[in-house]
Amino acid sequence: MTSKAAVAKPALQITETLSVGELFSFTPDQSAEGMKSSLRVEDFPDLRKSVPRLVSWTSVQSALSGSLRTALDTPLIDVFADAWKLCATVRDDVKKSLASPRSQVVLPLAEHEINSALHPSVEVLVGTAIVCELVFDVTLTTTLEGLLLTLQNGAITAIELGSCCCSGKIAIRQIDLLKRDLFTLKLPGQLHLTKPIVLSAPLTTNTESPK
Repeated sequence: MTSKAAVAKPALQITETLSVGELFSFTPDQSAEGMKSSLRVEDFPDLRKSVPRLVSWTSVQSALSGSLRTALDTPLIDVFADAWKLCATVRDDVKKSLASPRSQVVLPLAEHEINSALHPSVEVLVGTAIVCELVFDVTLTTTLEGLLLTLQNGAITAIELGSCCCSGKIAIRQIDLLKRDLFTLKLPGQLHLTKPIVLSAPLTTNTESPK
């Protein structure tokens, strides 16, 4: 099967709710049906062989597309945040923000690349027995420049970027379903988050009542 290239939407802009699916030109409503139509049994003879014949391909299509839709609904900035949590510099400044919870810590990060992957999956059952597991690989490569994170009390409250370039792919069993070549996301300047992204839980003080 030849993978299909996603049709690019003009001028995608980073927002608090921009989803991974939208990078592949899917809206949340389109993602399940779009993928379901891409999973035609004639295109996946080897995949079909791994599923017992008594299990209908239609039911497999529906389960796979539903699982993929859930993954594609993930906000892009949540994917970024999962990577930033692993950065020692970010962790150090998160600790500073926890130590002074009323103050803001502005953290500049050098140009860096984030390689991220989501793996939505479906277990195919016959009765109560799992006969096979089908796993998608949703991969993104993102290059960020001129990044400023505003931290307060262990959470990201604002994001500012100089530039952001992405490419991505959706595959199953090493078969490419959809590719998105390198493209640039528009930036809104500083993005103030209505729902801060918690990187570390705020410190709490336990006060015991005198006995």
